[in-house]
Amino acid sequence: MCNLTSLFIRVYKFMKRYHLFVLFFIVGLLFSCKENNTNLGNSVKPESDSVFVCTDTFHLQTANYFVDSIYLQNDTFLLGEIYNRLYGTTKADLLFQVAPPINYRFPTQNSDSIQDAEPDSVVLYMYYTSWAGSENSPLEFCLYEIDKKDIDYTTLYYSNFDVDEYVSVSDANLIGKKVMTSIDYTLPDSVLSDSTYIPYIRYKLDKTYADRLFNLDAKAYESIDAFQKYFKGFYITTDYGSSTMLHLIQIDLRLYYHYTRIYNIDGEEKSDRVSTWVNYSVNKEVRQINRIAHPDKSVVKTTLNAIDSLNFLKSPAGIYTDITIPIGKISTRIKEKIANNYLSINEASLVFELVEETDVESKLSRPEFLLLLKKDLLESYFIDKGLPTSLDSTAVIGYYDSASKTYSFDMAYLLKVYLNDDISETDVLNMVVLPIDAISSSDDSYIISVVSLFKLSGISIRSGANKYSPLRLKLLYSGF
Repeated sequence: MCNLTSLFIRVYKFMKRYHLFVLFFIVGLLFSCKENNTNLGNSVKPESDSVFVCTDTFHLQTANYFVDSIYLQNDTFLLGEIYNRLYGTTKADLLFQVAPPINYRFPTQNSDSIQDAEPDSVVLYMYYTSWAGSENSPLEFCLYEIDKKDIDYTTLYYSNFDVDEYVSVSDANLIGKKVMTSIDYTLPDSVLSDSTYIPYIRYKLDKTYADRLFNLDAKAYESIDAFQKYFKGFYITTDYGSSTMLHLIQIDLRLYYHYTRIYNIDGEEKSDRVSTWVNYSVNKEVRQINRIAHPDKSVVKTTLNAIDSLNFLKSPAGIYTDITIPIGKISTRIKEKIANNYLSINEASLVFELVEETDVESKLSRPEFLLLLKKDLLESYFIDKGLPTSLDSTAVIGYYDSASKTYSFDMAYLLKVYLNDDISETDVLNMVVLPIDAISSSDDSYIISVVSLFKLSGISIRSGANKYSPLRLKLLYSGF
């Protein structure tokens, strides 16, 4: 009995001392059994029933694509000229119509109750909430009247239209000039710092314009079309300065006038001078068209194309990026791995790596969204009001991630559509990437429309030829 008790005590002490060793030994036996069981299952399982999970990476070819123009569908406007060391000069000017106050009647001249009605002045107000460039550099604006071809409300205009078809840009047709800076330092600090203050350009026209609008035949105010027979609108451009680009949000033409009001109180005739105004709005009922020009584009094109490690994106109507996706080679590679099994694309990501510009003078704002679009649809996509969705085989939106400084595109559905039995190994997808403005629903839960980005922006991304980190498409897919 004592021997048995002594043996038990020695075993207990051994296990207490070497319990970890015993535990690992037992676990090893369990895993060995599991592995043997798994191999046994595979040995009797048909090969056609296996699930293949694969990853692949495909390097892509890219190139800069310099844009001649974009379809104008903007509801805000650019005005000014700005030079950038990297992207060259961008110049924006504007043709716009004004909408009259329909059926407005000015005070009757020399009636019993109103006398001495006269126009005082016409002032053009152009409001802006933001700008690019310098706060202090002067910019000179020149205002002309449209005196040739009418702006048509229903015509599809592009940003490279010919101004000379609409306006005589000459001293004889010049209404006047205005020199300003983006911040009006003639105003007190209390006004500039007020949260309700909106910067604006104020331009007072010649008195002849006040007389002309005030004395128009009443029929001119019966409709917008009737008014435009008398007054076609304005053209505004810059003549001096290349350091500021304004982002206009509203334009108003305001006619100020006065009259004497005659009235009777207790048999005594009295009179008051009344000063008032009437507004001619630049709104959606009339047309505005922005011209965007890049006068040194050929020099910029040569310079940027020489930097093969980067591609560039610039708005508005500036530079896009061409991308060639080797869809045929992708299909061949996948078939080599999964044979005739059913293909399921679990993940397909295309990531643009942003290279930030260190030169402050060359840095432009960053677009929030990019659009990857089939290149043969570039001409019609925005005219037809296309909208990328999760089931879209023509376009994908890229979203910016500030943490990684990248734009990511989910390519899974697009590739699923084009990876079919009808393609050959040499087939490619010709795509283009461009900056866009994506308009969201009221609760920001989904995107309801996309338009070409009209604000000034510019970024550099690593190209397909970048030696450090070339642009590539990453796939995770399975076959079963």
